[in-house]
Amino acid sequence: MPLLIALLACLTGPLTAANGYAVRLRFWDSHGQPVAVLAYHIVVPSVMDPVRLTATQWDSPSRQRLDTTWTQLPEPVMGSLPSVAGVIALPRPFATTTWQLHAARPSGDSIATIERADESPLDVADISMSDLALGTTGNSVIWVHDGTTTVITLSDTIGIHDTLHVAYQVRSAAAHGRVRTTLTFTNITDPKHGEVALQAYFDGALASGVNEFDREIALSHVRRGRYRLELQVGDLDGGGVSVRPVQFYLQ
Repeated sequence: MPLLIALLACLTGPLTAANGYAVRLRFWDSHGQPVAVLAYHIVVPSVMDPVRLTATQWDSPSRQRLDTTWTQLPEPVMGSLPSVAGVIALPRPFATTTWQLHAARPSGDSIATIERADESPLDVADISMSDLALGTTGNSVIWVHDGTTTVITLSDTIGIHDTLHVAYQVRSAAAHGRVRTTLTFTNITDPKHGEVALQAYFDGALASGVNEFDREIALSHVRRGRYRLELQVGDLDGGGVSVRPVQFYLQ
């Protein structure tokens, strides 16, 4: 049975589906091997019945499929609706491109299904970036791995007065002494007229292997709306570059 790693007490805020939210993030372990992390929050009918959760990962071209199943008891969220929530690490023996999370009653009756299709592959280059984990002080879970703590939000909506954490890894084939990280926030509320609302720059270095980062960004001076965050990491001397995007709502 996979390990339920950690769950914060303050699970509040909107859900992006009718009764649940889930996100799968692709990282590397300390040895550079790929690992998938699934964070989830699903409202369930009763606090009395255990919930059977099944995470399915598959690769569309090869039709390879991998199921991970576990059972969890619901808990009331802030004295309100019963829910199951948490974060688990999933095995990735092959390059899965699509995933699904299904919650069911003990009888087998379906409670919720959340599915995401065909993610863009991670870079395979001298400098390669993981997915971006967005986190805030509330409505989040904690993934603990290799002595590092990563906060992952359980909604794609960020409060305008929250401090946004952007956690990610950079896997580097060699050390790089002059590296610039650029975070670009573009307002895409009107998808035809994207407007850059904020840019932040960080200069530093990369060690050979897997590098961990957690950037903090205040967004209280940015207008509410739908945003695309693009993070770029590049060697200032031309030794490689990697770019990853993520979208969220600011309210």
